[in-house]
Amino acid sequence: MNQRTTYGACVRDHWALLPIVAFATLLRLWQINESLWLDELHSAWVVSGGLLEIVERAQIGNQSPLYFYLPWLTTSLFGMSEWALRLPSLIAGLGFVILAYKLAFEFTRSRIAAIACATLAAMDHNFLFYSTEVRPYACVQLVAAIQLLIFWRLQAAASFRSRAIFVVSTVLLFYLHYTAILLVAGEVVYVLARRWCQNECAYTWRAIAVDLLCAAAMTVPAVVHVFDVGARREAWASFITDTTLIRPAYWFSLDSYIAFPTIVCLIVGAFKVAITLRRDEPIRSGSTFKAMFDYCSNVRCSGSSRRSLTATILLVCWFVTPLAIVWLLTVTDIARLYLGRYVIGAALAPLLLTGIFVVVCGSRKLQALAASVIIAYEVYSSGMIEQVRFDGRLFADRAENWRDAVDYVNAHRIPGPPVFVRSGLIEADRLSTDNSELLRSYCNSPVTSIYHVNAADDEIRPLTTYHAGKLSKADVEQIEATGSAWFIINGSTATRERCAERILESLAKEIKEATYSKYRQGCVSDERQFGHVGTFRVVLYTVDENVTHLDDQPTSPSSIAPP
Repeated sequence: MNQRTTYGACVRDHWALLPIVAFATLLRLWQINESLWLDELHSAWVVSGGLLEIVERAQIGNQSPLYFYLPWLTTSLFGMSEWALRLPSLIAGLGFVILAYKLAFEFTRSRIAAIACATLAAMDHNFLFYSTEVRPYACVQLVAAIQLLIFWRLQAAASFRSRAIFVVSTVLLFYLHYTAILLVAGEVVYVLARRWCQNECAYTWRAIAVDLLCAAAMTVPAVVHVFDVGARREAWASFITDTTLIRPAYWFSLDSYIAFPTIVCLIVGAFKVAITLRRDEPIRSGSTFKAMFDYCSNVRCSGSSRRSLTATILLVCWFVTPLAIVWLLTVTDIARLYLGRYVIGAALAPLLLTGIFVVVCGSRKLQALAASVIIAYEVYSSGMIEQVRFDGRLFADRAENWRDAVDYVNAHRIPGPPVFVRSGLIEADRLSTDNSELLRSYCNSPVTSIYHVNAADDEIRPLTTYHAGKLSKADVEQIEATGSAWFIINGSTATRERCAERILESLAKEIKEATYSKYRQGCVSDERQFGHVGTFRVVLYTVDENVTHLDDQPTSPSSIAPP
């Protein structure tokens, strides 16, 4: 059989993947031009500085620089825009759908299970969200899938080429996101379990040790930055407080991929046992239990069951081990990493376990029925239908509309007044002790990269994240010089209002101490809210000290002095 015939047969056998990929593309293009949110704006700022500044700008945000070369390339080719920045993640997300199909087929040898896994990957909230975001997590998921596929194949044939790809993909995982390397710990646990069970394979323990040592040697250049990030762990981990063991069920939709498929399998198994009992018409006592035992034995002894069982053990190790490590590191307060996105590569495991659940159902008809029910439940539980009906979006995770907020300020601001920005970045609280230009530029990044306030650099001033309304003497002097200022606040309406109150208090205090000032008070106007980004203007005004109190003035409106 020649290569063309083999390729044609492969396409014919897996033709169902094509409409799934087209469907995944449509979903990912749905919100491709949506306004960037804070973490994406950091990526845009990293890219906007040019090729030579990527490393320095990425590291100030505690990120490895490797990923940022991809959006730099796409924006260099297509210009700075939301879709160009998100294009690498979109491509990675589509590649992940294909690999989900491939891995499910490798583990189960069932096209129905592979189709089910690919369909779920196409519309799963996690995979859909991260493949439309300017962050490295979609690329992490893609490389994690490649690494898992190579590791699985190494169990059968440990060729030099496969081992080299395994080492390279492991190193790429680390350099895309440092915590992604924890997935390798799951593979090590699987190897230990296999050795304990005395189950030998082509990929020997010695070969694994050599490959992991090679990968470790390639990660040495990043050790300094990893320790630097660890030194600042109190700041970036301040928002990780929930350490309950049930959290992964929410992060990875375990109700859709574990709980519900288990129920479906139990129902299908009970149905098959009932059919067997009715067909055989048992008359002996205990025949019900015998029929159930025979059914389980048939499942256990089927042709693909050994492969699926081995794959299940691997997936459980690959999923549980990273979660256990980040949980232990968090509860011991060594490093607070118990957050879904830090182990997002492991989200592939529950998805593939769903494919194994589908295969357990037995015949192709029952597999198709189970897959259809599981997919329908995922669509229902994801909330996408309700969200589309509500506002036309598939998901509402990106609630910060920086684009419209900046456009509003540009449309209503006259040249001169300063613009203060509360970015919400945790690094912004270092502004009181760190006056470096790089940090100030980083904290101003939401309004100086893809969305740009029409103001000079010295007119854009960053605010700290906590106590954002506390203005310095230099801030007040700049406001007094023009008589007004604009504020862009990352936060809810309540956050914006608290910031406005603190700003007025801070202004009143500074103005009172500065006896030379011609102003006496400030007021807030032009308050607007764009999702979780608010804007307002503060205007200073004078008060005539000779004006009598309102109760002592004539009642004619024309005789009342304006404020």
